Amino acid sequence: AKVSTQATDTITNDLANTGYFSLLTARETDGHMAQICGGKDGCKDLKERGVSALMVLDIPYIEAAEQVVGRDMYEQVTKNLILQDPSNEDATITVPTTFNELKGREYFLIQRATLTLTYSLYDTTDGRVIASRTFTDSLEQETKIGKRTYGEDLKTYRDERSYFSSVAPSFSPLFSTITASMAATISSQLAPSWESSHVPLMTVKPKGEISKEADKAVRNGEYLQAYTLYMRLWEQHSFAAGYNAALLLEGMGKLDEALALMSDVYHQSGSERSYAALIRIQAAKSQHDKAERQISGEQFEDGQSLTLTQYMISE
Repeated sequence: AKVSTQATDTITNDLANTGYFSLLTARETDGHMAQICGGKDGCKDLKERGVSALMVLDIPYIEAAEQVVGRDMYEQVTKNLILQDPSNEDATITVPTTFNELKGREYFLIQRATLTLTYSLYDTTDGRVIASRTFTDSLEQETKIGKRTYGEDLKTYRDERSYFSSVAPSFSPLFSTITASMAATISSQLAPSWESSHVPLMTVKPKGEISKEADKAVRNGEYLQAYTLYMRLWEQHSFAAGYNAALLLEGMGKLDEALALMSDVYHQSGSERSYAALIRIQAAKSQHDKAERQISGEQFEDGQSLTLTQYMISE
């Protein structure tokens, strides 16, 4: 029960921190879940409260295993071995020999936590599954509990205890780490994130009044005005200006128009730089479209984290 409560609270907090969702806690929805399990319309009240989706968490498997293991301790030593002299059977020779000598044995308590968690996201309107995935993860920790040190003859020994509690270390930190990792993955899957990308403009040559005015508009953050000016130069067959105009469209979030214009620039100029920009815009548009569908609930890419990209334009 403690692990399930911990998992629920961690996932709820992570989803709330994305800023995309308004959430009701498990305590607020448990009563509705009881109605649903009883065959009643438990979603009606949720829909009236503006709830569009219901997340159900399940832990079908959990294990806390521990065992004591021993590990031999060795030390590199050099000792003299007395051997018979092969050239004189009445004499001996001394040979220095270096080897790893057994000095003792350390004992550790190995604790391994394993957890399987499943989440399912249901549409409260028709009960269809919007998203569902299962995670399984394991984590272990070891605690030194003592050691045995052997005497020179390896027959005598001395035991030392290094763990003095009568209770084994708690598994709670292990399960906490596992659930935190799962919660971070779930929140990144369900809520698209933003990233900023800086893209430089090309230098327009020769440097005329229009290009200077466009550059100034970019520095002032007046992207629409700069775009209009660069388009005037593009219509005069300035490939650099067309490239810049496409980047400004991209920066303003008009990815369809940016893609069409950069495609024209590439096919007319054959520039490697415009080709690289074209591929980047295509990838950004694909991710952006998927993220928009994810936000609207039209589509969910299971197991795939989606990113919306915000572009910053610089000279």
